[in-house]
Amino acid sequence: MEPETRRFPWLFVLLTYGFSWLLWIPLALATQGVSLPPALSAFLNSPLNPAAFAPSLMALLLTLSESGWKGVGRRAAQAGG
Repeated sequence: MEPETRRFPWLFVLLTYGFSWLLWIPLALATQGVSLPPALSAFLNSPLNPAAFAPSLMALLLTLSESGWKGVGRRAAQAGG
């Protein structure tokens, strides 16, 4: 196994948590009384908050960076059945 491949799970976890927390922390602070701009507050409270999709988004980006679009296609085919 190549070192890059072994590092992938840790990189995935770090990027996923980092991206998620970057978006969830302001929302948590808002519940404690910290004032956020209305547009940001509405976005973070909506179902379109990207933090909810962080694992899928990071998996897609890391697969794309490691294997290109062919790798993404192979992963999609594996997930599909």
